[in-house]
This record gives sequence, C-alpha cells and structure tokens, in this order.
Amino acid sequence: MSALYKRRKVLYGACTVFFAGCLGEDSGDKSICTYSTKRAFKTDAITALKYQGDSVKRDTDDGTETVFQITTTLEIEPKSVGKITVYSENGSKISTSKVTEKQTDVTWDVRNRRPTGETYEMVAYQNGKRVDSSTIRAKCGTE
Repeated sequence: MSALYKRRKVLYGACTVFFAGCLGEDSGDKSICTYSTKRAFKTDAITALKYQGDSVKRDTDDGTETVFQITTTLEIEPKSVGKITVYSENGSKISTSKVTEKQTDVTWDVRNRRPTGETYEMVAYQNGKRVDSSTIRAKCGTE
C-alpha cells in the first residue's frame, strides 16, 4: 500500500470522527446541537471523544415525555480509569458509567429543555481517586 493511500485513509477517518462527534441531529424538530470541548482530558488513558444528542420519547406514569439524551463515546484504557461521572454546572451528579471496555458510552438525559448553553464536566476516577476531567459545552439552534 502506498503512503499516500494510507495518509488519505487516515485523513478520511479523522474527518469522519470529527463531523460525527461534533453534530447531533434531533430528528423531531430538525434542531442541530453542537458540542465543544472547553477543557479536554489531559491523560493519555482517554484517547478519543465523540458526542451525540438525540430526542428520545419515554413512557412515564403521566404518558410520554420527550427528553434530550446526550451520549459521549470515550476510548479509555480500562486499567487506568474505572468510572466516568458527569456533573452539571451546579455540581450535581448527573450520570456515572463504569469503564469495562476500551470503548465506553456515557449517557445522560436533559429533561424539559434543550441543553443549549449548558456546561457539563466529565470526571475520570480510578480506585475512588480523581484522575482527570474534561468540560464540554452544548449549543443548540434551528437549521
């Protein structure tokens, strides 16, 4: 295989991950949400991030509610990170995911509103000790 072909393949893969990770489309009302990293993870144990947001209908006791679900896909070294916890701007815990595989999804719901302008902190822990953190910001708008 030529070096040019390999380089093209790598660039195509990088562009695909970038665009897939930056845009999440809510098919219900055609709003686009983008997620920007305000502060990235510094550790080498977390090598990739991808964000996706979707409107999801859930059955409740009062009928059906629509929530905005955010999923972050992380490529993690499970020996270095045991869990990822997501916190809101006010410091309340939103979600915790145990890291058991190299690719781990961390998912949380935003109820009654779009997450536009909201900031979330993802904190990596190993054996109960904080290893690293990353901050993301959501912005949603109409097409």
